Amino acid sequence: QYAAKPFVGYIFTDRPLYSPGDMAKFKVFLRKNGESNYDGSIKNASVEVAFDQYGIPGRTIFKKDYQPSGTGTFAVELPLGNELKTGDYRISVKVGDTEAVSEYFGVEVFQKPEFEVSLNTDNEKYISGQDVKVDVDSKYFFGGPVNKQKVTVEVISLFNDQPFATKEGMLDGSGHFTAVFPNLKLTNENILLDYYGDDGFMYLVKAHVRENTGKSVFASRLITIYPSEYKVEIESPSE
Repeated sequence: QYAAKPFVGYIFTDRPLYSPGDMAKFKVFLRKNGESNYDGSIKNASVEVAFDQYGIPGRTIFKKDYQPSGTGTFAVELPLGNELKTGDYRISVKVGDTEAVSEYFGVEVFQKPEFEVSLNTDNEKYISGQDVKVDVDSKYFFGGPVNKQKVTVEVISLFNDQPFATKEGMLDGSGHFTAVFPNLKLTNENILLDYYGDDGFMYLVKAHVRENTGKSVFASRLITIYPSEYKVEIESPSE
């Protein structure tokens, strides 16, 4: 039998993405579930922030107890160390041993890329089972080609944001890479809720080229894949 959560709440961060060395600021709203008004009955809450990679909790970087106001609010300031690991972090707010609310924020090193990436496909629309050809080109902003760098091309489901077809390789001397996905078919696993008008299914083709620093530059476009070349419609005769 489903049991309602004893607490409800919200966490607002002043921005979704920070750099190492920044001051992260959150505001937390808490109340007991089912209350129409804040009654100030939540006297203590604990906040924990931990590194979170693909939903797997990692090292805790912050833990502190707070006393919410009479309206169930409190503010958190978290200084992010200059050497803090980049990636996703999860904020967890607990009342006693019960988690009331959680939220995520990211930490990234902001660095302007030195090159750009472009991506083209041989068509915009395909029939399930056809080959999909993807051309990737990359060049520096000062004009020369990016060569001998790793490139990854993915066909991504819009339903779960997960790739179901992937090709990897290296840019050639002219900064070019071609990926061919042979016999790319729709399956029950990759068409769920990806429906797009006229019985087609939309997918994101995404290419990323990795810099020597380890960061990637992206390019993408949408394609539509149809289950078959023809569509049959049956209409009942009107009386």
